[in-house]
Amino acid sequence: MSTVLIQTIQELSSQTKRDVIYLSKFVASSGIGLYDVALNDLWIEVVDSLRAKVDIYGLDLFYDAAVGGELRETYSTFEDLSSIKDNTLDAGT
Repeated sequence: MSTVLIQTIQELSSQTKRDVIYLSKFVASSGIGLYDVALNDLWIEVVDSLRAKVDIYGLDLFYDAAVGGELRETYSTFEDLSSIKDNTLDAGT
């Protein structure tokens, strides 16, 4: 594993390390050479983090920007974020 990755992980707070389940899976997968699995785990962690940020900064604001139009009224709760495609989630934040 690269020294930059190790250094970055060491800089995370204890609470953050407890909350990022897929990051530890990423580290474990990388350590045994399962790089495709590691990237998938990292992607899941990033998307989970984006969803949490959308929830913090305002679901309505996000849905207005990312969905809009006639479909907008069908999105209102945090649970509705799971039906938003990952690339839309990234573009909307």
